[in-house]
Amino acid sequence: MLMKSKNTNRRFEIYGILLIDCICVCLSYFLALLIRFGSPRNFEHSESYQTMFLWVLLFVVLYDLLVGSGRNFLKRGYWVESKSVIKSAVCLTIYQVAVMYLVHEKYFSRLVYVYFIVVYFLLQYLAHALFKWILRKGALNKRSDVRLLMVTTSSHAETISKKIKLESEYTYDIIGLMLWNEETASDNIGELPVLAAGADIIDEIRKQAVDEVLIYLPDTPKEEIANLIMNLELMGVVCHYCLDTVGLGARNVSIEEMGGMAVATYALKDMNDSRLVIKRMSDILGALFGLAITGVIYLFLAPAIKLDSKGPVIFSQIRIGKNGRRFKIYKFRSMYIDAEKR
Repeated sequence: MLMKSKNTNRRFEIYGILLIDCICVCLSYFLALLIRFGSPRNFEHSESYQTMFLWVLLFVVLYDLLVGSGRNFLKRGYWVESKSVIKSAVCLTIYQVAVMYLVHEKYFSRLVYVYFIVVYFLLQYLAHALFKWILRKGALNKRSDVRLLMVTTSSHAETISKKIKLESEYTYDIIGLMLWNEETASDNIGELPVLAAGADIIDEIRKQAVDEVLIYLPDTPKEEIANLIMNLELMGVVCHYCLDTVGLGARNVSIEEMGGMAVATYALKDMNDSRLVIKRMSDILGALFGLAITGVIYLFLAPAIKLDSKGPVIFSQIRIGKNGRRFKIYKFRSMYIDAEKR
């Protein structure tokens, strides 16, 4: 099915970007070592660099999956793409500095990581630009061409067709317009031919070689639209019905079912199942790491707190979290028990 094909292409974008970024990391790291040492035979303390390389590669994989470097990839221009790559390089730099500080490895050459970041930024941007060009001009984009028919009104036709051409990730071949409940003497609206007009356009649609139909009829009764959609479904044609999304951007909008109703769901962040699993695993591992450090600190800090003032070592309090949920925090006590009275 064509809808499945487009979803497959989007997955190809996401995992293609992930693969490209991993290859860029490998090449950039190797080139940075070459620039620093001149030859692979001159690499000193290679085990330390191999360990650091694995940490860097892990960060890039998690960053791409959690932040979503491949999302809306084709919609981004080359300037926006450069900002995305700069953001990735800055995050990677901060990560590298943190890892080197925690590891305290004395054999690291700081110049290697300076060279690595510079080379990685250049390679990543060039690779992203090339991949974008291939997707837009190459075979993948040609396979994604869809013969699209638009059912709308004369007042909306030109605006909607421009949005489809400018803002869609994949190419649509708009074969023409069908004007609902209108009589028109015009053969064209803008660059698009008017194939039919009136309320009974189903027979005209059957005569066309069409893959998908886009319906934009904001002022038409729902019963008429429902009848049109059912007829298109019986014909085996994929039908897209434009919802009125109250003028907001559709970056993180999804259509879901709630109580038997189709609803448009808006969210600041759109997290799929795989990203939620990775985030949850990161939360658990981070918490375990934090508890281990806290356990060591507790051995030294608890006696100091007891000697300083009477009361428990651990202080608990109710705080307000995400979406107004209440939760209890635990921390080392830093004030007197009756601090509020004082």
